[in-house]
Amino acid sequence: KARIDNSPPERVDVRVEDGEGWRSRNDFAVGWVNPNEPDRAPIAGAVYKLCPLGPGTCTRGAQTRSGIARFIVRVPAPGEWSLSLWRRDAAGNAAENAESVPVTLRYDPEPPRLGFEPSSPSDPTLVGVAVTDDVSGLAGGSIELSASGSGVWQSLPTARHGSRLVARIDDASLPAGGYLLRARAFDEAG
Repeated sequence: KARIDNSPPERVDVRVEDGEGWRSRNDFAVGWVNPNEPDRAPIAGAVYKLCPLGPGTCTRGAQTRSGIARFIVRVPAPGEWSLSLWRRDAAGNAAENAESVPVTLRYDPEPPRLGFEPSSPSDPTLVGVAVTDDVSGLAGGSIELSASGSGVWQSLPTARHGSRLVARIDDASLPAGGYLLRARAFDEAG
């Protein structure tokens, strides 16, 4: 008894486990549900296409495993990438025109870089911190104050203004003396 299957697998919807938000680790699990097709050759692999969401070149890859419905993929470089895939069955049928709707993979391994801005003589209680993050962008942060030598840090009410963190020192409530400042920032990848 011979079985013949000349039809490529249909399109499936792909999802990114844990969502499509920014990540600091370059490992993305993508998965889908293989419909029950008892009259067809079983699924034996998936072919995928990764494209940058900006200028650049797409790359392709494949994962082969009987009944595959999930795999881990890594993107070639930091940034935003779209991934679409199409399935291949055990008879070798596959069709790129049955590719999934793309999902987005976002990867940013680098922490933000911070630098205190010079204080303004006309507004000396305003503290500004310039934050540079080349990939995912600034999500938030804090500016803290400590009396010199105390080792005790106090968070200042901090706001994000574009790519800056700003806070105001309530110097009227502080004892006279020297103070240290420090800032922390996190990007969209955490």
